[in-house]
Amino acid sequence: MFDPEHLEVLARQNAFIQRSSSKLRGRDFVELMTTELIEDPAISLEGLCAILGERHPQAQMTPQALHQRLNPSAVSYWQDVFALALRQQLEPVCERLPLGVLAPFARVLLEDSTQCRLHAKLAEDCKGSGGSASTSAFKLDVIDDVIHQSLVEVHLSDGTAADQGRALAIMAHLRPDDLVLRDLGYLSLESLRQIETHGAWYLAFPYDDFSLYPYRFPVHTL
Repeated sequence: MFDPEHLEVLARQNAFIQRSSSKLRGRDFVELMTTELIEDPAISLEGLCAILGERHPQAQMTPQALHQRLNPSAVSYWQDVFALALRQQLEPVCERLPLGVLAPFARVLLEDSTQCRLHAKLAEDCKGSGGSASTSAFKLDVIDDVIHQSLVEVHLSDGTAADQGRALAIMAHLRPDDLVLRDLGYLSLESLRQIETHGAWYLAFPYDDFSLYPYRFPVHTL
């Protein structure tokens, strides 16, 4: 999915990799924090170090050393990797849009959320719905500028958080002639009033189905 050289460039730009002699490469870190954790969410630092050593003998690390690498530079690096992944997924969609269809808008802010289950040991910090669902989960809410392929905001919350609770969060980013694109889970009259106040527009879709005809309600026509 990623160009390994691009991952190394991002790692250095975020100071995650600072020395050419570093045992841990950017691509190694991405691999550990994605495929390995998805396969075994409860894996320990010792387990991650063992996998790293098996795949890349030159990258032998102690659990303590790997723990030290989980720092603000790693967070910044991961934000850029996430933005890259999102951009690569949205590019084919944007290429299929009719030429000029988004031209009237300064930016198109696409917002949506998804939920991810976590290990039950994390239930105290990240609550899940319980029952047949996981007792621990987090919700990832993303605001992306589709036209400029720029990640505007990423917000983490408990898995039980409702999208409507984030309805006003986008206001801090709004500019005149922006178009806000999100489903009805974010719908609130106050958010619509504030979008109008900012001189922006909105387009609300039925839940989780962007293929259906949208409901279009410019506030000043209500």
